[in-house]
Amino acid sequence: MTNTSKNRRALFAARASYCLNQPRRLLLAGAVFLLALLLAAPAAWADDEVYYTQVGMWADQGVRVMGTNYKRGTFIPVNSEVKINRVTRRAIEFTVPALSDQRIQLVNVPNHTQVNNQELQERTFGRQPVDLDRFNPEMLQFIRRGEVKPGMTRDEVIATRGYPPGHETPNLEMDQWRYWEHRFGTKLVRFEDGKVVEIIH
Repeated sequence: MTNTSKNRRALFAARASYCLNQPRRLLLAGAVFLLALLLAAPAAWADDEVYYTQVGMWADQGVRVMGTNYKRGTFIPVNSEVKINRVTRRAIEFTVPALSDQRIQLVNVPNHTQVNNQELQERTFGRQPVDLDRFNPEMLQFIRRGEVKPGMTRDEVIATRGYPPGHETPNLEMDQWRYWEHRFGTKLVRFEDGKVVEIIH
């Protein structure tokens, strides 16, 4: 057998081996891709554990909390016990035992909140209640009613009213936070030296 024939056979065998192994390579690449997706997916908190609201929020018609947290509907104060029922790409469904286990959806609006669903979930619900003992005792009655008052610190405002939508308040160190009372009405909370000095409707 000539060297040319041997070379051709060797080349043919190499090509055949590559073709036979190609499906395996594709299968392995697909498995790696799926594993990466699973690792990057938001944590699914749907379980029987009790969580606590980390902020005050309002459920419109008792069934839906917008990520922008419009101030209308049923008020759910900070440290309310909740159970997470289901987490989807669009919303977090939870129940509040104090509201007769009413099913409520927390709906993210990423263009306004400037956070993804996982970040919204983590800053809204926690496994431990917020330590209210670190707040001014004179402010606790207002925090529990969802009323922002002059003299509150930034942390007290967050516990009372939630986070201001990030598209208008991109930095929590800003001296003005804008909240939405409803779709067309806003409120400015102005700070000086870390405390509320004015609330502008």
